[in-house]
Amino acid sequence: MIATLGEPALTPTPVARRAPRLPGASTPRFRPLEVFPPAAKLGPDTLPRKPDNSLVETLSRSRLFQDYERAFTEATGMPVAIRPVESWQLPHHGKRSEGPFCKLMSERSATCASCLQNQEKLTLAADREPHTVFCASGLCDTAVPVRLGERLVAFLQTGQVFQKPPTEAQFNRVSAALEQKGIKPEPDRLREAFFATRVVP
Repeated sequence: MIATLGEPALTPTPVARRAPRLPGASTPRFRPLEVFPPAAKLGPDTLPRKPDNSLVETLSRSRLFQDYERAFTEATGMPVAIRPVESWQLPHHGKRSEGPFCKLMSERSATCASCLQNQEKLTLAADREPHTVFCASGLCDTAVPVRLGERLVAFLQTGQVFQKPPTEAQFNRVSAALEQKGIKPEPDRLREAFFATRVVP
């Protein structure tokens, strides 16, 4: 599925939306946000990416998206953000629902750069349909393309979660990899953040 925006009107009518199902019984479905009714079917080719930062900023401040964000986070405990097509900023940084391990990693330039590279990989793969990637530490992120007609204008993004409970062996590998990069956070703080990260099967 692709989040679609129709041709803008002076008074757009939001379509119905549903918050995702609570994790546990089944894998959560990352449903796209439709701000306007679909206007056209996608053609065989994707139009070139063009920055739509002002549009994305308007959407992110809209009551519709803020209600969607609140419902999603309350239902899943996961962050969700709408981000521009071209962006070199971490989409969930500074949010109350930001994952504890990701928050800790964003404090160091080396790990922050690695996270940004992973975000770029994600958005390139999610150009036509929702896509999920895993980082070197085993956490996953999912992006859903948002389109205005045939034009890609933004991504809905969520994640910063494990799909399986983290293990001691996994933590040791991550800790060793960080040390090889010269990154040595406080061991207790690193362990707490790693094992406090949400698990969504």
